[in-house]
Amino acid sequence: PWPEEIVVKNQASWSEMFDELCKYKKLHGDTLVVTEEDNYRVLAAWVRIQRSEFIKHRDGRNSTLSKKRVDKLDSISFVWDLRMVERRIGGTPPPDE
Repeated sequence: PWPEEIVVKNQASWSEMFDELCKYKKLHGDTLVVTEEDNYRVLAAWVRIQRSEFIKHRDGRNSTLSKKRVDKLDSISFVWDLRMVERRIGGTPPPDE
């Protein structure tokens, strides 16, 4: 039971960060936010949290990530598992390809 104003503020913040991620993707072509760049430290932290919350969501535990948010992130080809990217970069295809 969250006070309504906190929930609304959290949703606005999530939406704002999602918009920032969309801008990042448009500029860089992916959702792999580089943490070393000062301009993207906040966004990189937010992206890490989304990945962490996704694991909780997937496992049926309490999570701030709703199905609607997962769907929004999926709609921009959000990378949930960085190991899949590392496999592709290293030349090893992910399983089931």
